[in-house]
Amino acid sequence: MNKPGNHFAKKSMPAIKTKCESSPSRLAMKVLVALVAIFAIEAIVFHWRYWLTLAGIISGNPGPFLISKARLAVMAIIYVLFEIFKPSSAIWNIKFFDMGARAKVSLGIAFAISCMGMGAFSQLSGQAAWLEQGPVYNEGIEAVQDGNQYNHLADALLSGSLSLDLPSSPILDSMENPYDPALRRHCFTTTGTSWLAGS
Repeated sequence: MNKPGNHFAKKSMPAIKTKCESSPSRLAMKVLVALVAIFAIEAIVFHWRYWLTLAGIISGNPGPFLISKARLAVMAIIYVLFEIFKPSSAIWNIKFFDMGARAKVSLGIAFAISCMGMGAFSQLSGQAAWLEQGPVYNEGIEAVQDGNQYNHLADALLSGSLSLDLPSSPILDSMENPYDPALRRHCFTTTGTSWLAGS
């Protein structure tokens, strides 16, 4: 017979299931699959022009096949963050309003530090200057880069146009195929003409 008041006894909190209980071999397999996927994304997605040129689908010189260590590091960090914060993780099951005062203050400080870190990185990396300099031809990717490209695209869509309202070089207008990177590079090296302003 149960004693009176037993049904008011404090129940123990259910343990949060985590992936930490998985075997080392399973964890090693997950890491291996993630690394293969990261290298595949780097080799295929970020070097699509190299493979299409090598296959003869597009013209031009494929150039050297270079792996970006910075991109690999960024993709690895994204994967680690996904594993930490995915819905089946222990952190995902923590509710903000159930946290103690110290935990909330610590979370707020961490958030503020993250915001200041992103702001400092933006200033130190020259993002503001890059946005202000306008369109610049990048010889490495054989294309014009503009920090305000999405602003130009939004302006074009708002005006009901699918083309950007930007000046173009008369040399590019006179080309039979202005999208040929080899021909564009040849014209640039022989005339020194800017791709956008024609000066």
